[in-house]
Amino acid sequence: MNKDHDEQHTTYTVSAALDSLEEYFITNYDLQRYRDYFSTITQQYGESPRSFLGRVHQAAYNADIKNTERIESTFKAGLLPEIRKHCIKMCAMEHKDILQKAEGYWNAE
Repeated sequence: MNKDHDEQHTTYTVSAALDSLEEYFITNYDLQRYRDYFSTITQQYGESPRSFLGRVHQAAYNADIKNTERIESTFKAGLLPEIRKHCIKMCAMEHKDILQKAEGYWNAE
């Protein structure tokens, strides 16, 4: 009985509590749906590149994707076609340069 009492009153770290909740509430099906969404995410008309990047990061978090290169690649591929073409014309290769050129194009419009 004392052991049960100790288990019921064990303090958890926030990380351990979240892991425990995810185990019960995030199913493999849900995770696959999040990953599918991440793979197809695109910038919406009227959405700034920085806002789109925020959605990409949120989608990556939901899909448990931590690979920075994959996140940056998804951002670049999902930009609106005219913004993506502008970044290519401006020879933006690094993520920070792509974001800067995309924001510049967005603000100039």
